[in-house]
Amino acid sequence: MNRTEHSTPRIVVKIGTNLLAGRQAFDGHYMEQLVRQMCALKKERGYEILVVSSGVVGCGMEALGLTERPKALAEKQAVAA
Repeated sequence: MNRTEHSTPRIVVKIGTNLLAGRQAFDGHYMEQLVRQMCALKKERGYEILVVSSGVVGCGMEALGLTERPKALAEKQAVAA
């Protein structure tokens, strides 16, 4: 496979459940601040920002009132959606 050079610097941000939810519930204020910082990097420096998160399953569990983490991939995908 050929690698294509990108002229745009890329930053990958991985967000886990603990960062999104803390110890209690989804922290919208924290997420808002994170998004503001990513937007500033894009606008001021031209970075391409990619966000990867394992935290969406935890947030989905909270929204659906689930107490046990799903084990099957299809269930995890449904909860994350």
